Amino acid sequence: PELTPLVIAGGTACSNPEPMAPFFDLMIIGEGEEVNNEVLALFRQAQQAGWSKTRFLETAAKIQGVLIPSFYVPHWNPDGTLHDLTPTHGAPARVTKRIIQDLDACYYPTDPIVPSTEIVHDRVNVELFRGCIRGCRFCQAGYVYRPVRPRKPETIIRQGIESLKNTGYQEATLLSLSSSDYRPLDEVCDGLLEYCEPRSMSLALPSLRADNFSMDIMSRLQKVRKGGLTFAPEAGTQRLRDAINKNVREE
Repeated sequence: PELTPLVIAGGTACSNPEPMAPFFDLMIIGEGEEVNNEVLALFRQAQQAGWSKTRFLETAAKIQGVLIPSFYVPHWNPDGTLHDLTPTHGAPARVTKRIIQDLDACYYPTDPIVPSTEIVHDRVNVELFRGCIRGCRFCQAGYVYRPVRPRKPETIIRQGIESLKNTGYQEATLLSLSSSDYRPLDEVCDGLLEYCEPRSMSLALPSLRADNFSMDIMSRLQKVRKGGLTFAPEAGTQRLRDAINKNVREE
């Protein structure tokens, strides 16, 4: 039997995989930096050895974070909700999602493919930390990417400078679910601006909280080019902000 095609999915959409299970051969649960490489290495081994698709999937099912939907038989309640899943082909009864423990040591794409046309996010993206110390009730990512894991300032500065050099972009965005909650933010901004200022490059900070934003940071970002700041109060009244646990007050 043919090894390919293989239909694979990943990302936060796979946090609840069962509705999409009939459409995929393999689903990656959790963060992909490590498990993606493990699956690709296994695929190369399968190609060279002439494995069948079934043998490849049986072996891949042993990798933490890999779900093979066809290896689980669903059982449904009378009301149509899922009761449980019976594993087959030696698949684990429960798939444990992958979590990167050390973000400083894992792979980060400092030389991404640059589109030949202008795009919305036409800039370098550098991750400050993963997870969030807040608990906004509407935010799936805030729960899926727990626990909070920051990168070291020197790692962020190095990744940002390398990405700017490799891509030719004129702006870098410091990304996280709540960028202003990153404690060494001043140090990172200073380190990147030291490289960006002489080259007329700018920094942008999305996803800022209005209750802990620093005017000093804003003045630093405006030194060369007008950068970007994004505030997200999420609701227009205090009652609604309290309801969604967005603890930002008008005062």
